[in-house]
Amino acid sequence: MTIQVVLAGAVACLHMPAKFDHTVHRAFKEAYSPLLDQAEIREIAVDLSAVDLFA
Repeated sequence: MTIQVVLAGAVACLHMPAKFDHTVHRAFKEAYSPLLDQAEIREIAVDLSAVDLFA
């Protein structure tokens, strides 16, 4: 499961995969953790639009 990170100015958007459950926890943390250390990032958005709610 790959979490795509897109940077646009001061906003970082994490695009979640279709299957987003406990098995993706480590990948999610690895995706957002480095962003917390970047002073220029002022907002982290999480895009859940691709997540399959009934999987």
